[in-house]
Amino acid sequence: MKRATFLIASIVIFLSACTPKFVIAIYNQDLYGSLENGIPSNSRTGNHYFQDGTLKATGSYAVSFKNEKSELKTGLWKEYYAGGRLQREGHYKIGSYLGCGAGGLQAEYYHYKDGLWKYYDESGELRFEVEFEPTKLHFDTNCEGGDNLIYGLIKNVPLGNKEQLSPDSIFSLQKEKIEDGSFTVILTPLNNKLFITYSYN
Repeated sequence: MKRATFLIASIVIFLSACTPKFVIAIYNQDLYGSLENGIPSNSRTGNHYFQDGTLKATGSYAVSFKNEKSELKTGLWKEYYAGGRLQREGHYKIGSYLGCGAGGLQAEYYHYKDGLWKYYDESGELRFEVEFEPTKLHFDTNCEGGDNLIYGLIKNVPLGNKEQLSPDSIFSLQKEKIEDGSFTVILTPLNNKLFITYSYN
């Protein structure tokens, strides 16, 4: 009897160990690490220059676990006027969403403004500063039901800046452009959704 019980228990354990476990594979998942708080595991400093060689922008780009530099901005960025004075400065973070490709689910990445950003005039005087708050938006991906993602929005305009910041300028400040080799991606938040358009350069 004991032998039969042991045999039955062994078969149950064996069968439960052989039960297939379904794992959803996501292409490019964790390409830049866990992105805890929107920060990639690795980054690399990069500079942009005007045609005359003067500095146009400086900051960091996300680097994948394959050690490949992306066009995704992260951390503190500073952008300059052609005359060399600071135009704006602030931080970027990285977000992701799921899309559906020919091979199944795949992670797509983007950057967005986060926290306090300062904007200056060409004489170097501070024009205004605004806070970009991480906000959950919906994006209609090519997957059924789309996906939710995080994006920086201006929700409050300081009283002293209301004359300089019209609704049109706020709308423009919230848009984001990512130039990635042969194409350009434009991210536009509107009505609790994010719209992403692609164009070839």
